[in-house]
Amino acid sequence: MAKLEEIAELLTEEIDGFNKSIKKLEEIKNQINSYKFESDISNIRYQIEEQKKELKDHSKYQNQKMDEISKKMSKARIFPNWLVILFFVLMIIFLGIIILLLSWNSLIPIAIR
Repeated sequence: MAKLEEIAELLTEEIDGFNKSIKKLEEIKNQINSYKFESDISNIRYQIEEQKKELKDHSKYQNQKMDEISKKMSKARIFPNWLVILFFVLMIIFLGIIILLLSWNSLIPIAIR
């Protein structure tokens, strides 16, 4: 019987410890449920606004550069002006020489007669 009493006493001590642990868990659960989280997202909003501003500025800069490039492309030519003028001058000189040579060839037979 002494053994049974010892076992019963140990069981009651264990049950009491278990009940105390359950009460502590319930208190912790109540504390967790009653705790209110305060979310402060103002810092995140500030960072997002800053990034939006930077992206807007960057986009504006890119658009300006694209406008500059398209203006330059519209003014661009395949050949520079001086080369076109030189070509026409040389063509006129070349045609003049050909006409001169042809007129000399036509004058030569007349002079020989």
